Amino acid sequence: MKTNKYFFNNPVMWIYTAYLLFKIIQIIFVPPATIRGLGDITHFFRLSEIPGWPYIDYWVEFPPIAPFLFKLLYLIARGIEDKFTILFFGFISLVNLINIRMFSLVDQKINPLEEKTRNFKLFFLTILFLIFPYTWWYFDSLAVFFLLCTLYLYQVNKYQLGTITLSLGVLTKLFPVFGSVILFKRIGIRKTLILAVFGLVIVCIPILILVLVSQDFALASIASQISKGSWETIWALIDGNYQTGNFGPLWERLDPQMAFKTTFQPAKIPSLSVLIPFLVIGFLLIRRSQIKQTTTEIPLILSTFLLFFLWSPGWSPQWMLFLIPLILLSPGQSLRLQMVIVVFLVFLALSEWPIIIGLQIESLFPVIILLRTGFMVLLLISNAKEIISKEVITE
Repeated sequence: MKTNKYFFNNPVMWIYTAYLLFKIIQIIFVPPATIRGLGDITHFFRLSEIPGWPYIDYWVEFPPIAPFLFKLLYLIARGIEDKFTILFFGFISLVNLINIRMFSLVDQKINPLEEKTRNFKLFFLTILFLIFPYTWWYFDSLAVFFLLCTLYLYQVNKYQLGTITLSLGVLTKLFPVFGSVILFKRIGIRKTLILAVFGLVIVCIPILILVLVSQDFALASIASQISKGSWETIWALIDGNYQTGNFGPLWERLDPQMAFKTTFQPAKIPSLSVLIPFLVIGFLLIRRSQIKQTTTEIPLILSTFLLFFLWSPGWSPQWMLFLIPLILLSPGQSLRLQMVIVVFLVFLALSEWPIIIGLQIESLFPVIILLRTGFMVLLLISNAKEIISKEVITE
């Protein structure tokens, strides 16, 4: 009886249940082709169709966890694209449900007294996960899961477990590593370096095994993104690369040398030459946030993401998924402002793809890149002020 009362009187449980029911209805009634939409599910399926295993028999542009997951789903689906679509959609929907829960747990630690605001955040995030197709067109939600798990484990001082989830996140997509910037202020440089070595070992072991099994394809997979060139950024506009970051036809995956070749224009401003100013800004932000105060942690992580995205020669619209929970977790802004920022970022992402790129409106391609870049700069400045102001108040 107490359990029933808890369920019916707890709005959070209603949010989880509504999300789950809606996703079940989608699986039952929405055609798989509609679920695939204009995202990368078809691409994941086509990669899995290649005989053999990723990193061993062909190269892929992703860290190892995702392509091996695709291959597993492909085998379970017995090579049928519609079944693969349903399996992937069901899996990523479950991941997003867990992400909502992990978001709630992290927010409870950062903003423990704001239960009503937290419920509004969860409702808003759930609606977003239900209607924003990027949450199921791509696999980035899995990396977001590892990021949120890491943040929660850091909040409860379980740094070894946090390092494990962080490492799994890196093996899914690089970006969860940015969650580790708060370790410098939490446990100091020495302990952070020890955990860094521990995490590096976790990441390197499967990579080294794959290199030993198939050196050519494993190294090609690792180098593919680095060798690609610039795309969809202000650096791409400078280089004259007015295209997406997609790779060539699938037959190229059987030739390791193709991973090192690019049809993109070479960089006029090498990425390494502009790395130092971004590192200096990041170092100054970490230095200013050395006070052990949780209110500066999320802005610091968000600033690190923004610095990387501004420096990176490439950009993919689905990377917005990493920014959304961090924006909503930031304690220094009103919920209304957070929601406006998130909605605008979603608008930018959908405007970029599928509208501007999909319809090949070339005249608007530079506009959306400049608009996104400018907005990220403003967001970075806002977060930097938040970090510095908290430091000043504490002093």
